[in-house]
Amino acid sequence: MNGFLYRCVAKDGSCSTNSSSGVLSVATITLTAASQTNIACNGGSTGAATVNAATGGTGPYTYNWTPGTPTGDGTVSVSGLTPGVWTCTVTDNMGCSTTRDFTITQPTAISTATAAQTNVSCNGGSNGSASVTPSGGAGGYTYSWSPSGGTAATATGLSAGAYTVTVTDANACTATRNFTITQPTTISTATAAQTNVSCNGGSNGSASVTPSGGAGGYTYSWSPSGGTAATATGLSAGAYTVTVTDANGCTATRNFTITQPTAISTATAAQTNVSCNGGSNGSASVTPSGGAGGYTYLWSNGATTATVTGLSAGAYTVTVTDANGCTATRNFTITQPTVISTATAAQTNVSCNGGSNGSASVTPSGGAGGYTYSWSPSGGTAATATGLSAGTYTVTVTDANACTATRNFTITQPTTISTATAAQTNVSCNGGSNGSASVTPSGGAGGYTYSWSPSGGTAAT
Repeated sequence: MNGFLYRCVAKDGSCSTNSSSGVLSVATITLTAASQTNIACNGGSTGAATVNAATGGTGPYTYNWTPGTPTGDGTVSVSGLTPGVWTCTVTDNMGCSTTRDFTITQPTAISTATAAQTNVSCNGGSNGSASVTPSGGAGGYTYSWSPSGGTAATATGLSAGAYTVTVTDANACTATRNFTITQPTTISTATAAQTNVSCNGGSNGSASVTPSGGAGGYTYSWSPSGGTAATATGLSAGAYTVTVTDANGCTATRNFTITQPTAISTATAAQTNVSCNGGSNGSASVTPSGGAGGYTYLWSNGATTATVTGLSAGAYTVTVTDANGCTATRNFTITQPTVISTATAAQTNVSCNGGSNGSASVTPSGGAGGYTYSWSPSGGTAATATGLSAGTYTVTVTDANACTATRNFTITQPTTISTATAAQTNVSCNGGSNGSASVTPSGGAGGYTYSWSPSGGTAAT
């Protein structure tokens, strides 16, 4: 009604009277903003607003804040406001009212959407990292990592595990970002195989590894030798190490000990030499040890047993082969004694026909020595047979090996001395001494001498 022209008319029944007109002035209600506090952190309810006490109108005044019923509603100052438009309506005693709007703002939420992480490259390592690049909020960010990681935007030196960064802006508003730093599994070299050297001194051993875990893309390095493949071949006996490296440069090692059998030994051996020259009763045997066992034998004469018999003098070789095909040889030289020689011999013939003063002797050599003697048909058991009459004799010489040799002797005797040719001249006159006698012997050994008896001298006549 303020500022309008009004007239008052009084009536009494059908009669009326008009008063003079006039202007009625009523003061307008005035409501002004005193202050407002915007929300510090996105999603909060820390806004506040205050109006100055209303003026104009007709007091007393009432205040109503909408929407909702914030703290302090009914007064000039309210708090706990959420973002949005808040309106304060003031009403005076006459029911007249006016309003004042407040727009409560909030910062954008702190965003940690932009983040990065580097996982641990090798199991058990601590080279992981995580970083966050926040946006929104009031800026002026600070950082706190837990359970470790420092106070920078990037945390380094991280081992595998869960980490949280709390980002705080200039309004002390916070946002968090979780990171899970992973690590590859340990490189495992549990799956491995080896083949040991089959023969002592050989180089046919091998070793192989089949790794798992880690980052894959494995490379291999064998030491002290073996190459760069998963399998090392041509190995001799000894200790070997393979280093497995994955695509991240992580390593694992595996040790192998390549063994070899002991050398096949033919040190235990025996031989029996031929006992008699020209014989074939020699033998040789070998008792191997070492290697892989399961021995087989091959002699140079074709025999296939550990012991070979019936050997004549000569050189023999046995090849011993074990279950792995490894071989060792042993040489034997079967000897024989020299022939028993009876070349050195002597005899004495019977001096007189019909006598028995002949003798024969032998001086053997060669063979095994330790000679014994046997004369036949007589003569005893010595090297010299005596008391022999004319005839044929054989001595058998036997050595220590029971080898024999014989020597024949023919003992001779002179023919009988014959005096069949003889002459005599009788005494011509009784009592004379002009008789003579002569003999012309033959046979015997010649070189005759004479002895006449009872007298007659020593001449043939």
